[in-house]
Amino acid sequence: MNWFRKISDNKPGWAPPSVLNLKDLEFNMPDNKTDPKPLDRKNWLVLALAYAEPSGLSSMGLQKTLFLIGTNLPEVGNDYYKFEAGPYGPYAKVIFQDADLLMNKGLVFTRASDPQYPDVQDYRVTPTGNAMRYGMRVSPTARVYLRILLDWVNSSSSTRVNQAVLAAFPKYGPHRVFHN
Repeated sequence: MNWFRKISDNKPGWAPPSVLNLKDLEFNMPDNKTDPKPLDRKNWLVLALAYAEPSGLSSMGLQKTLFLIGTNLPEVGNDYYKFEAGPYGPYAKVIFQDADLLMNKGLVFTRASDPQYPDVQDYRVTPTGNAMRYGMRVSPTARVYLRILLDWVNSSSSTRVNQAVLAAFPKYGPHRVFHN
């Protein structure tokens, strides 16, 4: 069944089942008997951006993508991003710090997503960063999941991605504190 065709504007918050829960994939995954050493979290950031090409990811798209990777792929390791509830769902401030470090190393760059709004940046991988993905040891399941996830994120609006993540993970929803 091709569930990508189910995406429509009359279903806010809808996401392919496997994006929110890897166990819902409807086909047999390759055998994952090789257990590669977990990647450093910055490598997951580079890998996500490599799979997001040629579009790159907005700051929200990067947050949600890395959150779903950490939620669904057990091979991410113990040093992976720790998310908390933010105003727009799961949020880890250190992602942007890591992105800055990767920019300094020439692996990631940002570009204004719209010339009218130069402060709104998309994150992109450089050719060097993109080439790194071929040397990263990740399972076949992770590679299939990344392709499905990034296809969905890049074909959906930020609002739709955020709605789907918040519907599946309500504990990360916005919590407003009002002061008198």
